[in-house]
Amino acid sequence: MKAMTRKPVKRFSTVNLLPRERRRRHARFAAMRDTGTILTARGAAALALLLSLPACLEAPSPPPRNVVLITFDTTRADVLGVYGGDAAVSPAFDALAARGTLFLQAQAQAAVTPVAHASILTGLNPYNHGLRTLHGNRLYHLPGTIPTLAARLQDLGYDTAAFVSAFPCSRRFGLDQGFEVFDADFGGAPEARIGPAGNISTGLAQRDAAATTESALRWLAGRDRERPYFLWVHYFDPHDPLLRPPVPRQEPFMDGFPRFSEMEEALTRDPERFVADYVKDPDLMRSWLRRLYRAEVSWADTQMGRLFAALDADGGLEHTVIAVTSDHGEGLGDHDWWGHGILYQEQLHVPLALAGPGVPRDLLVQDRVRHVDLAPTLLHLAAGSDFGHKVDGISLLPLMTRRAAGDEPRAGELPGPAYADAVTLMRYGAVFDPGVSEVRDDQLYVWIDSNLKWIRHRLHADRSELYDLEADPGEQVNLVPVRPRDAGRLDRALEEEHPMTAEIDFSLPEDDEVRQRLKSLGYVD
Repeated sequence: MKAMTRKPVKRFSTVNLLPRERRRRHARFAAMRDTGTILTARGAAALALLLSLPACLEAPSPPPRNVVLITFDTTRADVLGVYGGDAAVSPAFDALAARGTLFLQAQAQAAVTPVAHASILTGLNPYNHGLRTLHGNRLYHLPGTIPTLAARLQDLGYDTAAFVSAFPCSRRFGLDQGFEVFDADFGGAPEARIGPAGNISTGLAQRDAAATTESALRWLAGRDRERPYFLWVHYFDPHDPLLRPPVPRQEPFMDGFPRFSEMEEALTRDPERFVADYVKDPDLMRSWLRRLYRAEVSWADTQMGRLFAALDADGGLEHTVIAVTSDHGEGLGDHDWWGHGILYQEQLHVPLALAGPGVPRDLLVQDRVRHVDLAPTLLHLAAGSDFGHKVDGISLLPLMTRRAAGDEPRAGELPGPAYADAVTLMRYGAVFDPGVSEVRDDQLYVWIDSNLKWIRHRLHADRSELYDLEADPGEQVNLVPVRPRDAGRLDRALEEEHPMTAEIDFSLPEDDEVRQRLKSLGYVD
């Protein structure tokens, strides 16, 4: 990773905003204070007059800042350039990180799209916000009683708009709460495509990043410029090998893969032939899918760059706080798991960068932070406000400020242990064989305290795991047999949060259209 140099911070003084006479008197008072001059009666009277001047002569408080939140679906941190991946994948993200703050150890609270996004938008862990499952007939919807970042900013006078790219972020899951504009129009997606696992994308469940960006840009162009705004843009492309970028945008990532052209043509023109000729070759599919995954992340990054360029051209960047993260990562074969939904670090370690007014520049934060910290941080940066009630996250602004100054954080400025869960029993359509599914018949709960990570298997306690993330970042050596006391300590801390009290309904949704949309994305058989 290329080292980032810290630039000197330009100090801002409200004195420079005062009228000339007031500045002169302010300087005289400062000189008396610094030299210990004893005030005469006349001087005391003058000082009293100075201190009683109307508040209207004081420096005005800064106006509320715009907020842009961008979430990439299914994007591992280590695929991006600034996290050690290919720099060609993420030039827009890397540039944002270079002019702001990059968090090297950000943790998702779930590896399922709607659950993770609910934590991002509420500052609450899943057991507190109540959205626990992707499918089922209960606990799939964020309760209306749970305040969201959008609702809080709306109360503060913000325009709020969201442009999402897939069904798992739709109104069904309650993620529209607080948004005046909630655009989940997937009509532009191709209408009938067969995926490598034999599942069918109907076009009702997703759209590509370019279409989502176009809708967001139209809204930005027509918005009320007298009001600050909160904009959430969600990109789904890395989730689905069917949502492929244009061929010229795939080609740089297919260098050295001689069968790319024939596979692309087969998948586009004759999906049945693709399934017959290619899917049952695991090595071929793994090589193709890993390359395609990077191309899809790159395509979403390009569209995000278009959004940044439009903000810059409009003069809005200097007044806008930008946050970019992903909801969760992807297995890509690590731990013998291709998709997501389980809780190893390739699925929980997510990218996170902040930039804009109030955000320290060129700062790398090594401390572990969490998705639940993002909403409180954005409220603090944008409006100097908070949720008005207790949340599980904290504002990261004090931590960033201390680290930028080279100081150690004070008590309460470091995030606490990180929680995550995966409580939905799901059968994922296997990528390599349409007749096989990857099955997880368990409920998983994670507690990360310092470098120790505890994964509790609720339905199969003998499979529970303990890892030292500093010594073993790949989570290959289960320490439960040699460190049972640490395992017990973390398990007790997890139990104290009462995350397992909910009755989870694992039945398929009763609504046929919902079932078809979930099937089209490979979530259910």
